[in-house]
Parts: sequence; C-alpha cells; structure tokens
Amino acid sequence: MRALVGPRRIGLVAGACLALAASAGAIPISGTSSGVFVNPAPGSAVVTGVGTNDFTWGTPFGTPPNELEFTGTPFAGFTGVPFSFGTLDYFNGTILAGTEATSVDLSVTLTFTTPTGVVQAFTFPLLLINTPNVVGDPEASADIVRLPSGLAPEFFVVDGVAYSLEFLGFVGSGGGTVTDFRALEGTAASAELVGVVNPVPEPGTMALFGTGLLAVRFVRTRRGRRQRI
Repeated sequence: MRALVGPRRIGLVAGACLALAASAGAIPISGTSSGVFVNPAPGSAVVTGVGTNDFTWGTPFGTPPNELEFTGTPFAGFTGVPFSFGTLDYFNGTILAGTEATSVDLSVTLTFTTPTGVVQAFTFPLLLINTPNVVGDPEASADIVRLPSGLAPEFFVVDGVAYSLEFLGFVGSGGGTVTDFRALEGTAASAELVGVVNPVPEPGTMALFGTGLLAVRFVRTRRGRRQRI
C-alpha cells in the first residue's frame, strides 16, 4: 500500500513529498477530525458506547471487555498525499463466546479549515476478528481489527468540484500501512488511521459517484459451543 505521510513519519521524505505536491499544483487541505462508533453487529452482541468514541464488546471473563477508542487529530497536507486523521486504541480482553461483536462502523467527521467551512462525515466499516484463545500462544490468541477488502472511497463536493476520500489503513509503531490491526490477549495497542483526498477528474465524476457510493459489508457470525475468546 502507499507509504504514510503523517505525524509519526514526518521527516525529510515527508517534507519532500509535500513540497513536490505543492509544486505540482495539489490543493492544500487542513482541519480536525472526530468520530463515533455505530451499527455494531450482530444484534446479540453485548456492547456499550454506541454513538460515542469509546466502544466495548463482549461479556468480560477475568479482564475488562474488548475496547476500541477513537481519538481525532488535527491534519494538514495536500490532495494526493496520505495523511493521518485519527488514532485507534485497542484493548483485547477475555470475553465469553457468543457475546462478541463481529463488526462496527466508524463514523468520522472531518471539519476542514482549508477549504474553509467544509464539514464532511464518512462511514468506514471495521471487521472485528475475535480469535479463540490458545493457551501459551499469545500470537495465536491475538484479536484483529480489519478493513474489508475492496473498501470503496467516499465522495464529497466542494464548490462544484468532486473529491474522494480513501481510507488506506492503519499505521502502528513499526511504520508501514496495513489493513489489519491486532492486539495480543490482555494487552493494548495503538495505530493511526491514514487516508488520502483526491480530486475526481472529469468526465468520470458521475460514473465514480454511481459506483463508489455503494459498499458491501460481509459479516461472519461464528456458531458453536460457548468458549472464552
């Protein structure tokens, strides 16, 4: 996937990319972000925090429940250059099987200061992979937050010009953009969310709107005997 240009990786390479974007006529963007979790599935999941930035799921067994917290951040850059628009903190607790959520949507609002006065909301589906615990193997017991494959860009219009926002993935402490974000059993991890804004070239604007506003989320529910996950 594309290399990150964001708060944790700013340096000579990032500066060169931004300078190149500016010289190439890219459009500057800046603002702040906020977000809440909505639409957890399945309906039988034990959840809290729907409609807030702090979402938990599962009936806990000896630890707190699984938890995702979104923290919005300021952003600044140019169209065509990846940027960080928030942080996810993820705690992997021990919960009872049959009480887990298998997906949740993250609804992100970007409040732009450049271009001035533009506020846009975007919804990104997240798959929650609740792995059965394997005694003595923390890697095999890790739980995962995953972006669905083929995630379509979101579109918006400013002053008659169409733009797309693409969610590229997560960046953790090791750098590099990935579509899986994991935490070992009983531990916490953090990752940045990285996206890119691009103008939609004419005459393909309407065609992209026709296909890009549709997204399919596949949700798999696991059946079987009750166990700790």
